[in-house]
Amino acid sequence: MMEDLEQQAAEEALQVGPSKPAPNAARDERLDGQQQPCGQPAPLKTHPLAKLLASQPCSIASKQMLAAATGTAAAHAACLAEGSRACRQSTQLLGTPVKQPSRAAAVEVLTPGCAAAAKTAAAPSAAQHLPQVALDLSAVASSVRAKIRQLQQQVEQKDGQMAAFREQVEETRREQAAALAAAETRHQAQLESYKSEGEASANQSRQLLDAVTREKDALSAKCAKLSADVGALQAEAGKQIAALKDVLARELRKQKEVWMASERAKREAWMAEQTRSIKERTIKGLEPELQRLVAEHQAELKRAEARHEAAAGSVMQAAIAQHEEQLAAVQAAAAAERAAAADAERAAAREQVKDAQSRFEIELQSLRMRLATEHQMQLERADAARREDSARLQQRTLDSEQRVGALRAEWEREKQQLVHAQQLEVATVRQQLQADQELWRAAAGEQARRELESRVAELRRQLGAERDEELAAVVARLEDDAVAREAAHEAAVEAKWQVDIERLRATESRLSGQCAVAQARATEAEAKIGRLEELVHTLQREVSSKGASMACLEQQLVTSRNEAATREQAAAALLHRAEEQALQVQAQERARAAAAEAAACGAQQETDAQRQRWVAEMDSIQQRFRALLQTKDGTIASLTQQLQELHAVVS
Repeated sequence: MMEDLEQQAAEEALQVGPSKPAPNAARDERLDGQQQPCGQPAPLKTHPLAKLLASQPCSIASKQMLAAATGTAAAHAACLAEGSRACRQSTQLLGTPVKQPSRAAAVEVLTPGCAAAAKTAAAPSAAQHLPQVALDLSAVASSVRAKIRQLQQQVEQKDGQMAAFREQVEETRREQAAALAAAETRHQAQLESYKSEGEASANQSRQLLDAVTREKDALSAKCAKLSADVGALQAEAGKQIAALKDVLARELRKQKEVWMASERAKREAWMAEQTRSIKERTIKGLEPELQRLVAEHQAELKRAEARHEAAAGSVMQAAIAQHEEQLAAVQAAAAAERAAAADAERAAAREQVKDAQSRFEIELQSLRMRLATEHQMQLERADAARREDSARLQQRTLDSEQRVGALRAEWEREKQQLVHAQQLEVATVRQQLQADQELWRAAAGEQARRELESRVAELRRQLGAERDEELAAVVARLEDDAVAREAAHEAAVEAKWQVDIERLRATESRLSGQCAVAQARATEAEAKIGRLEELVHTLQREVSSKGASMACLEQQLVTSRNEAATREQAAAALLHRAEEQALQVQAQERARAAAAEAAACGAQQETDAQRQRWVAEMDSIQQRFRALLQTKDGTIASLTQQLQELHAVVS
């Protein structure tokens, strides 16, 4: 049993480390050879007992004790040399020094072969030492067995600990691999969700811009319709005023003709009656005086008629001038309101387009910044994970970081170039649009001023040269021309705006294409980064940052949800603002319609007031004519009385 244990220990020692020749073996042999007396051969090679002991499977101490028991000095020296060399070899193999026993030390239990050899070779003097040797050998054997059992238990414990450690390491590696795979899956899903959210936000912005454009078109159509309605109302009011003027003029002429005819008939009848009565009652000598009185009376009548015609003409001129001023004021107010409404609508539409474009740019910039921030955070986490890696992965991690930095720098440069190009193009389009608007406003204002001045001068000349009917015709023609010119001008401006909007849409589509290309490049860069991160993650199997990664991902999920809620609130607020603006525009349109109706009512009231003033003036003229007739009657009565007095004096 002990020999098996010793052989197993030797084999395990040989398996643990290859046997090396002891560096001091030759020196020990030389020393042993030098200790031999001159003329004696080396016992290690020549003594038969040493050869026998070397061939026996006994322990080193047993061989030494047997050599000592023989009493032969040569055998004892050979056994000592063999024992020292074996001890050195066992020390080199096992790593623990073996104490060489002396001649009086205890030895292990001998095997049957070794005992038989000792009996054949031992002298009678060895018999007295055998009981003591047996006791020493049993004690040494028991201590060796206890030591071997203790070592076996320690080896078994170490093997169990090593197996447990190996299982823990494998379990940890499997958990880390599963956690890394789950984290990569979640990260990919989050990237896909962020990408879909970005695309949805961009589509929503485009839809909002299209809706604003459609609202602008609808508002422009409404403005054009309102302008046409106001023009129609103004034309109708002008026609009504012209018709009223015609009616008033006809009635005035008719009344004047009737009055003049009646007055002429009355005057002729009166003159005939007076002439007849005077001729009947007077003498022929009074005819010159009567002729003179009649001539004076006729001259006075002519003067009265001239004064009446002058007064009537002045009244008519004043009424015509007042009507012209009122008509010009109404036309100017209507034109100013129409221009103000058109300018307000255009300004509101431009502001809406600018607001929508600025919101789209802000959302696009925030989306890009958020994506860049997310990529930066991901790269920082990758860098932190790489910094936590062991020294054996440092070189490959540094190479991966350099490649990732190069790709990130290239992507940042491309993104900055695209953003800069887009900003330059948008600024150029805005400057061109503002310059076109300023030029159009200046040209339109100058053209309107020149046309207004020329039309005012022409209107004044025509008013000075023509009368009521020609004035109404000229005003109608001017209004038709102005409405047609304004409609043509608005159509041209609308066409120009449509061209500008189409150009801006083309620019937007081109920028969207560039953004799509940049997004594709960013996707490729992300794929490259993902592959590099996969390589890094494969090299970082022993990373233990699962909790932090889960917390970061949950925080990102909460942030994404908050951003989605904020985006929904912003969209709702934008929709509410658009509805409020639409309601305001409708209220403004209703107010303008009410103002137009009020202006029409005011014009009607002014026409009624003018008619009432004309009736009052006609009444005053009739009263003055009646007063003149009464004065004439009084004059005739006084003349008749004077004639009667003259007749009395003559008689």
